[in-house]
Amino acid sequence: MGSQVIREPDMTITVTKTII
Repeated sequence: MGSQVIREPDMTITVTKTII
């Protein structure tokens, strides 16, 4: 799923999860 699990804004995490 998401390899990069860092404390970033929800928008960044959501985009990363959607792309991956």
